[in-house]
Amino acid sequence: MKRESYQTKQKDLIRKTVMKMKGDFSVKELFGVVSKADETVGLTTIYRLINKMVESGELNTIIGKDGATRYHFEKECEAGGHCLLKCEECGKIIHEDCEVVEEMLTHFANEHKFAINKNEIVVYGICKRCRK
Repeated sequence: MKRESYQTKQKDLIRKTVMKMKGDFSVKELFGVVSKADETVGLTTIYRLINKMVESGELNTIIGKDGATRYHFEKECEAGGHCLLKCEECGKIIHEDCEVVEEMLTHFANEHKFAINKNEIVVYGICKRCRK
């Protein structure tokens, strides 16, 4: 028997908190913020909802150099394509809407017969602030 998914106050709190998170975050960081608002929210509930949000494409996963999984809320894109820029110095993640990304996706699909998962494009480099 499949268990029905339903919205609870805890899930609603977690989802709203995720949407307000700036940049990328770990489950432990999210738990710290959520548990201040409602100490009854369990870590298991957070993990389950995070996994569902990843499956639905609402969250991107990013594996850091240390191998730890981090998450980034996927907002709606204004341009034809988007990617995440991750600074290797400070760890900041910048969401970029850029039509060049869409051109790149089209190029790989047409010329190389390869479909890139556009929800998982992360470009690593050094941000403007860290380059100064």
